[in-house]
Amino acid sequence: MSTPVKDNELFEKEPIPRAYMTLAIPIVLSMMVTLVYNTVDTYFIAHTGNTSMLASDGYPFFEPTLDQSERALAELKASDPHLISRFPTTKGFEPGLDSFDDRAYLRFTV
Repeated sequence: MSTPVKDNELFEKEPIPRAYMTLAIPIVLSMMVTLVYNTVDTYFIAHTGNTSMLASDGYPFFEPTLDQSERALAELKASDPHLISRFPTTKGFEPGLDSFDDRAYLRFTV
């Protein structure tokens, strides 16, 4: 078993192929796990009978209508503008913006 590489030794002393693989393998494994998770998630969501759940971006709560989704977003903005308690995310509402992310609402029934 090889010894762990310390601090900058990976970039300064190790051969390029070893340094590359040391960095690349965890990234590739992470991407593979994400791919499997997203595929399984899509499969089970598609079998809920409510395929409209697949078409939401930027709304923290997917409601039956656009108006209800906008109201839920406004309520979240009023009650937790920094998004640290009710809907924890990496960024809160910015001053002067209506949302913390881009939004799209598409509802369809199959």
